[in-house]
Amino acid sequence: MLKASIGFLAIIFSIPSQARVFTPLAQIGFDGGGDSLHEQSDQSDFDLRAGTGFFFSGGTIVTVSDTDPHAFEAQLTLSYKLTWDTDEDQGDVNWIHIPLELMYFYKNKRDNFRLGYGVSYYTSSKLEGEGSRSDIHRKYKNELGYILAIEKILENPRSEGMVSFGVRYNIRDFIPKDGGAKKNGNAFGLYITIGLP
Repeated sequence: MLKASIGFLAIIFSIPSQARVFTPLAQIGFDGGGDSLHEQSDQSDFDLRAGTGFFFSGGTIVTVSDTDPHAFEAQLTLSYKLTWDTDEDQGDVNWIHIPLELMYFYKNKRDNFRLGYGVSYYTSSKLEGEGSRSDIHRKYKNELGYILAIEKILENPRSEGMVSFGVRYNIRDFIPKDGGAKKNGNAFGLYITIGLP
C-alpha cells in the first residue's frame, strides 16, 4: 500500500500546479460475492459473504490530463462498508470494514465513460455478533486488494462535476488475525459516483 500511495502522490505532484483540478466526490454502492463467513464452530447460524456489503465513500478526483476527448484522472476515496444478518430472536451479526482506495481512470469525454484500475486497502475488518450471537467475534488482518471498474457518465462529462453509474470487480482475501481459514472476498459491485463542481 505504501508503494501505491507513493505512486499516487507522484502522479499528483507531476502535474503542474496550475493544471491540477481537485473534484470532491461521494459514492454509494453495493458489492456482492465471496466465501461464507460462517464457521462450523459458530454456535448460531448466519449468512454473510466475505465480499458483500454496502459502502459509502468520500474523496477526491484529480485531473491528470484534460485533453479532448481522451482524459486521465486519479481518484482517492475512504469508505465505510458494512452488511449484516438479522435475527429478531438472537440479534445481529455485523460485517464491517474501512477501505482506502486509490484508482487511476481513463475518461472518454466523447462517449462519456471511464475505465479504471487500482488498489484497495481494507482496515478494521471485523465480524461482530450482538445479543445471543455475541460469541461471534473475529478480527481480520489489514489486506491489500485490487479493483477493476467501468463507469457510464450520465451528465456533465465536460465539466469538473459529474454523475456516473459504475460496475466494478474486487479481488481480495480476508485473513483472520487468530490464524483461522482465509476467506475469498472477490465480488462484483454496482455504485454511483457524484463529482461535485
